[in-house]
Amino acid sequence: MRPRAAVTMMLAASLALNTAGMARAAGLACWNKSLPIAAPTDISCVPLTRDFLRSMRGVSRAQVISSMGATGRPSEDRLHYLSNYGDGKQLGAGEVNFTFDADDRVISIDAIVVQPHQARTIDFQWDSVGYQCSDFPESRLPCSAR
Repeated sequence: MRPRAAVTMMLAASLALNTAGMARAAGLACWNKSLPIAAPTDISCVPLTRDFLRSMRGVSRAQVISSMGATGRPSEDRLHYLSNYGDGKQLGAGEVNFTFDADDRVISIDAIVVQPHQARTIDFQWDSVGYQCSDFPESRLPCSAR
């Protein structure tokens, strides 16, 4: 795994590129609506919370798309999303990848959630074969301990 500082920098750069390169997506409540540009397909306003991420275990691709409010950026058997919850200034903004099996059900979730005003990120990992960890405060299996 990459060091946390590198992951934090990559996530911040990714959010900045989407903010600057694609401007601020019109029509999304968590983005500045001043520029009339169509929303990128992988931008979501959904807060990436522990409970939300846990609720996505084993759901269908259609349920992921509906829950995230965006189609996502596809890559092989996965969908990628950036959450700009709270304009990227609140806990819940971050990045998440959902991996699907042959039946289009989520078999893996890998998320990085940004903590505002802190260099530390929150990792959340789950897969259908039993691996799971979470750095959310209420979690008992922290990723940082592995």
